[in-house]
Amino acid sequence: MDRALKRRKEEQARAVIRQGYRSALQHLSENREELSNPENYKTRKARNLVNALYNNVTHTREAAMDSEALLALSSVALEKAQRMQTNFQKFDPVSFMHMVTEQLDSEGAWSVMGLKTLNQYMLRTPSIGFMLGPIQAEAKKKKSRVSQKKDDYGKETNPEEVVDTQANAQQA
Repeated sequence: MDRALKRRKEEQARAVIRQGYRSALQHLSENREELSNPENYKTRKARNLVNALYNNVTHTREAAMDSEALLALSSVALEKAQRMQTNFQKFDPVSFMHMVTEQLDSEGAWSVMGLKTLNQYMLRTPSIGFMLGPIQAEAKKKKSRVSQKKDDYGKETNPEEVVDTQANAQQA
């Protein structure tokens, strides 16, 4: 009876946790636009709620719901980070290559740039490490086993030749 009551309480606690995760997921999906706003700090509150729910998780079913909630929360956080704007200059690879080609307009300049940048990588020989294997590994020769002779423990007897000692004792 005590086990059944304990199991019932555990199931009720798990149901409460699952309901909390469902409401957190619903909140994240409904308020995604508001939560991804950089001026809004409600994502921290949502994260704390999910973390508080995880403290009581003991089974895989609830852990799967936790991972789903964390995935939704991280996608909201990514969207929020992408919306943030700074006054820093962004790196544009097209404009960078245009500037490089203007500076290095002749072929000789390209080869000098290549030598200067790749010299540090191409002139060094890679060190031999464990991942490359041993340098000169020879195959080990197998040791031959010497078989041991069986000891002769006595004269072999066939079952037909065995004499019943109890029958002989009763006859005598």
